[in-house]
Amino acid sequence: MKPLILEMSAFGPYSGKETVDFQKLGSNGLYLITGDTGAGKTTVFDAITYALYGKPNGQYRSSSMLRCQSASPDTETYVKLIFSYNGKKYTIQRSPAYIRQRKRGSGTTEKKEYAELSFDDKIISKISDVDKAVRDITGLEREQFSQIAMIAQGDFRKLLMASTTERLPIMRKIFRTEKFSELKDRLNQMFADVKNDYKSSQDTMNQLIRSIQFPEIPERMPEFPDEALPLLQKFIDEDLKNYDILKNQQTENDKLISQIQKLVEKGRELENNKILENKLSLQLENENSSLENLRKAKETALSREPETEEYQKKIAEIKHILPLYDDARQKLSDYNGNLKLLNTAETDYKDTESKKDISEKMLADLETKLSELSESRAQKEKILGEIDKAETFEKQLNDILKSFNSLQKLRKDSENEQQEYIRAKNSYEQAKSAYDTAYEVFLDAQAGILAKRLKQGEKCPVCGSVSHPCPAQLSDEIPTQNTVDELKLKSDKANDLLLKKSSSAKSLNDRAENLESELSEKFKSVLNSSISHEELEKAFSEISEKKKDLKIKLAAAEQNIKNSEKIKADIQNLKTKIQDISESLGKKSESLDSIRTHISEIKGSINTLTDSLSLDCSADFEIFESEIKNRQDSLNRELYTAENSVKRIKEDISNAEKAFSQAEKNISRMKGELDNIRKNISDCPEIDMLSEQKKLDDALNRKTELLSKTENLFSRSNHNIRQRDEIKSLAEKTKNIEHRFQLLKSLSDTVSGNISGKERIPLEIYVQMTYFDNIIKRANNRLRIMTDGQYMLTRRTERRGGTAKDGLELDIYDFWGGAQRSVRSLSGGESFMASLALALALSEEIQSNAGGVHIDSMFIDEGFGSLDEKSLQQAVKSLSDLSEGEKLVGIISHVSELKNRIEHQISVTKDHQGNSSIKIKL
Repeated sequence: MKPLILEMSAFGPYSGKETVDFQKLGSNGLYLITGDTGAGKTTVFDAITYALYGKPNGQYRSSSMLRCQSASPDTETYVKLIFSYNGKKYTIQRSPAYIRQRKRGSGTTEKKEYAELSFDDKIISKISDVDKAVRDITGLEREQFSQIAMIAQGDFRKLLMASTTERLPIMRKIFRTEKFSELKDRLNQMFADVKNDYKSSQDTMNQLIRSIQFPEIPERMPEFPDEALPLLQKFIDEDLKNYDILKNQQTENDKLISQIQKLVEKGRELENNKILENKLSLQLENENSSLENLRKAKETALSREPETEEYQKKIAEIKHILPLYDDARQKLSDYNGNLKLLNTAETDYKDTESKKDISEKMLADLETKLSELSESRAQKEKILGEIDKAETFEKQLNDILKSFNSLQKLRKDSENEQQEYIRAKNSYEQAKSAYDTAYEVFLDAQAGILAKRLKQGEKCPVCGSVSHPCPAQLSDEIPTQNTVDELKLKSDKANDLLLKKSSSAKSLNDRAENLESELSEKFKSVLNSSISHEELEKAFSEISEKKKDLKIKLAAAEQNIKNSEKIKADIQNLKTKIQDISESLGKKSESLDSIRTHISEIKGSINTLTDSLSLDCSADFEIFESEIKNRQDSLNRELYTAENSVKRIKEDISNAEKAFSQAEKNISRMKGELDNIRKNISDCPEIDMLSEQKKLDDALNRKTELLSKTENLFSRSNHNIRQRDEIKSLAEKTKNIEHRFQLLKSLSDTVSGNISGKERIPLEIYVQMTYFDNIIKRANNRLRIMTDGQYMLTRRTERRGGTAKDGLELDIYDFWGGAQRSVRSLSGGESFMASLALALALSEEIQSNAGGVHIDSMFIDEGFGSLDEKSLQQAVKSLSDLSEGEKLVGIISHVSELKNRIEHQISVTKDHQGNSSIKIKL
């Protein structure tokens, strides 16, 4: 990372905006940041670190302290840094959260924290995203950046004195050794997993062995598969052998049960046949006795067959004449229906005529109303014009009210400023009086001091007299020159404030008078009155009422316009409706004529039909219809009686024949069944049922006993076979897990540094030790020059006790003293040179390894003051050698010799008000 342009606004001691163009210093070499103590030299480094990481570089500075306290409320606090990295340019700007005075009114307001990073037409504005992007770009955290690229004031010893635990994360990030730590963690996790698998496998094995079902509990339960499997196989073989024996016994017993069951079934069959023989014999006797009665009933039924012929003739006559009566009733129904239809049609025709009359009257009313609403549009335009005038007038009133309120505020501010002026005047008079008094006393005291030095006979340095009859007396309380100067400064400041308040009060008063003049003209032109809040309120009230009235009238006019449009549509609809009604009346008139003609035709048909039935229809049609219905009902009853009589005679004959035939069939069937039963009884021998049933019960009990034993053996042998197979499979799996367990334990112990009898150094630290040795080697090349060959850094190889991490601590070897000791024993100047050499070596090692981190700039804050002339010369030479490439090295120092040695300088100055400024000297 190389800074190009740094811009600071209201940051630290810089109350305004300051810009540092590092490009003017060149692309490489040394430059010095010099200036008074507290001027803001370190703030330049703080600003770079804050821009990148959101926190300043100094340990004792926080982001809440970054805003310049003397900055104007209008000046925003921010830092903007343009920097390059790997040939790409980036711009980052940050603003801390801070409290400032409000720009208007009294009180304070909070400014929120802000960050933005832009590059390659891409903008990142979320603070967390900006922080992550900077870490990704530079490859460094803030703490690592501070220790490698920016050695802050008071922190130059940290890199040198860091322990292995402190140095480990720095080296990890720089040289990307986290993969070795991840490898260690992964191997440890794999070892932990396989250890758990091994224990789980052993637990499962024990559970399987404990779940074996032994015929009898062994004296000692086996613990290992090699012991359990042979014993388990022995019991499985015994159970399978006993199972086969029981199965053979079951087969023999089932044969015996089958034989006994057949005998028992034959005995039961013989008993059932004897019972059935008695039952059929009785039924056969009953059937033979009832057969003769059925024969007589059949003959009686056949004797009534001639009666059916007479009934058939009567049925034919009735069926011939009944349709004529149906036809007559149908025609009467049609006649009555058409009469009703005629009445309905006549009523509908009259209703339609009435609707037409009503519609024509409504049409006349609507046309009259439409004529009355024809002026609504002209009224609307007139009202809209009046509303525009009212709104224009209201805008003028609002403008006047705004000016009136501004005038009131100006008057109040002017009064407040007048009070401030009076207070400032009193303060100035008090300060001036105090200064004048002190100054007068101070001058008088000078004469008293001079008088104390006068001696009789010596000349007075003022008048030359050698006689001093009345010398001036020295006061007891004499102000010092500093006291007089301070009172003078306080008096001058009070005078400046007085002038400022006087100017501000006059400005506010002039603005109030100008605004009052303008407001007076507006009142006169708009309200024709002098300035009056009551007149303004009255005008607002009147114009508001007028606008309400106009809006009501406008709504009424708009409603009339809408009504007229609706009336036009209603008129058109009514005209269409009247035309439709007229057409409908014509159709309904034609329908009435058609109905009347059809009624006349039906009446002629009825007269013709009644003549053929010898009926008189000259009377009322209702009486005629009743007579037809009575005759038709009488014929239907006769027809029903005749048909039922024929049906009953035929059914009686059929039932008698069927009963007689069925009785004959039953007698024949019973004789056959009885012969078969008697034959079966004679063929079946006698069986002792009680004896055979006892044998069957014993055999069934035996079957139940054998089945229970067989099932128990089958269940136990199957369970044990499954357990045997699982134990075998798990035993093989456990051997594989055990092999993997031993392998991973060895690997885990190796990468974790836990191998007994060897250095207990984790893999990542072991790798970092290689890098660290290279860094130490590079550092010693510079340290030997800086210390004139006295010192050399060495990596400590002695291990501490306990679990502390070792391997990255430093010692120093003193060639002059011939001894190795801790780096903490170095003096301040020696520590600075050692840490500087180490920082430069670290930067070179990073570049040579191309580890993704490029340090193109280095910043060193103080430390040179502890060096003697020779050491200073050697340190500057090392830095000059380092910056010969593309590296830019900045130094903050008060050492005057550096001003003569380093041409490029950034000068920071501070004025009497405490505000700082920056200037580049080339």
